[in-house]
Amino acid sequence: MSERLYSPREADRALVLIHPVVEDVRRYYISLRGELSALRDLELLAEITSDQSVPAPLRARLAELQTCLDELRILGAVLLDPEIGLVSLPGRLEGDVRVQLCWKLGEDRVRFWYPAGGSYADRRPIAAPATA
Repeated sequence: MSERLYSPREADRALVLIHPVVEDVRRYYISLRGELSALRDLELLAEITSDQSVPAPLRARLAELQTCLDELRILGAVLLDPEIGLVSLPGRLEGDVRVQLCWKLGEDRVRFWYPAGGSYADRRPIAAPATA
């Protein structure tokens, strides 16, 4: 199965699904981070969630966070920073140039991109489409 590539317009439409999930991720992350110092690295989430020494209510909230992350993955979104709600989506610009589109909570649409293989530090604004 090939990876879905979003155009900026398609990414904007996908925000209807992505936005509430990212809000949930941020809320869970900030809440849990205060209780669990090991949560600073989300790569350890599955390991922490299955750790029986962690109280069951906390494991349940960790599992909810994992469900949100799984939902983002299904949409092709990659969580870059849970605290500010920053995600990237595999995309393409005019001329089928492959890029990573990026969006964060508080933005009304996808406004930036960075080269495939690059990082958020390389981000550039998406050129406004020409109007007729």
